[in-house]
Parts: sequence; structure tokens; C-alpha cells
Amino acid sequence: MKCLVTGFEAFEGVDDNPTEKIARDLPTTLEGVTLEVEILPVEYGIVDRVLAEPRHRDVGGVFMLGAAGEAEFGRLEVQAFNWKSSSVSDNSGNLERGQIISPQHPANHILTSRVDIDALLDSVQASVMPWKRSEDPGRFVCNDSYFRMLLRSAQQASSCPTLFVHIPVPERASTLWNFETVSGSVHLLLREFLKTLRL
Repeated sequence: MKCLVTGFEAFEGVDDNPTEKIARDLPTTLEGVTLEVEILPVEYGIVDRVLAEPRHRDVGGVFMLGAAGEAEFGRLEVQAFNWKSSSVSDNSGNLERGQIISPQHPANHILTSRVDIDALLDSVQASVMPWKRSEDPGRFVCNDSYFRMLLRSAQQASSCPTLFVHIPVPERASTLWNFETVSGSVHLLLREFLKTLRL
């Protein structure tokens, strides 16, 4: 079995994106599952341009990492919205002030992860950095990427568990956790996520 793990490159306000280093440092196999790592540019629509659907159909799960500058702990994102809007441009210079992601669905369309978030949270209570449930991934590239992945999973005949998690940025003065703590907490969460793929 394979699991696709994604991180993001640096972007405005996050000069050293911890998700890129965490993803690149992962072993090739964890919990008996082969990990395929992809570092994504911070651009709207990047999932559709970089991750071809046949590749997506070849994996048994998708674990996506994003950095949230305001985060005080790890956040497991329950859902994604069919809407993109931000006061900050993506890395290609594209500024979205409010636009539908999928024209085939209404603007208020919401997609929910099929992952049992509460059970996963119960399994990582030993994490040094707390993980909490989040209902709002924002409307920037993280939400855009998550929505596109969840949309694909919803259209597949077989379920492909897909989860997006936000982590704090260790370089921020307001962040309580150093990189090693954040990385270790991500590893624990990923291990527990991978265990669910084998059930």
C-alpha cells in the first residue's frame, strides 16, 4: 500500500516552511506503508497541475501538511470549502478575492474528510504538541488543495482517506513549540493515520 504525503514550499510570511523539511525527512516506509512525498508550490490549483489523477488512484491514502502562522497547536482539518479568497497572493502572483474552486458545485459547497477525526485525536493524546479538531482551513492555497483532493476522493469508486493538517511555524516568536517537537508530533500523527489505512 502507498500513501501520498504532501508539504508546501516557502511562501509570503513563511520563509522556511516546516512542512517541506518534515515531508522530505520522512522514511520511504512507515508502519508497513510506502510513502510518496510531493512538495507543492504554494499556488492555487496546484493539485490538479502536479498530481495527476492516475497517481492519486494508485495510493491508499493522502496526508497533507500545511503551515499556519497563527496556529498555537496542530489542527486536523475536518472539511474544505469551494471558495478561495485571501489578501495575500500565491507564489505565482495570483490574488484571489473570492472565487469558486469547482464551477460544477455551488459556492457554499463543503466537502468533509472521510477520516474518523475524533478517533485519530484519541490515538495521539501522547503527542507533546497538542492536536485539535478544526472546522476551518482558511480560504488560501491549503483549502484549495484540500478541496480538490477531497473532490477527487469523493468521485472515486473506492474511498481514499484524505486528511489535511495545519502545524505552527516554529520560527515564530509566538510559537510554543520548536521544530523537533512539531516534527515528532507530525510523525506520531502520521503513524496513527497510516494504521487506519490497513484496517
